[in-house]
Amino acid sequence: MSITGSLVVFVCLWWIVFFAILPIDVNREKKENIEGVDPGAPENPKILKKIGYST
Repeated sequence: MSITGSLVVFVCLWWIVFFAILPIDVNREKKENIEGVDPGAPENPKILKKIGYST
């Protein structure tokens, strides 16, 4: 497999793993309700931690 093919496979697998672990460790309980913000959105989604796990 060439380097380009390997990178394509890595990126595809990375996105699959990233979206699979995205809902893990999310606390959706709000301390305050802000007008115009989705009530189901977490206050701290911990995106950098999840990017590290998926990499």
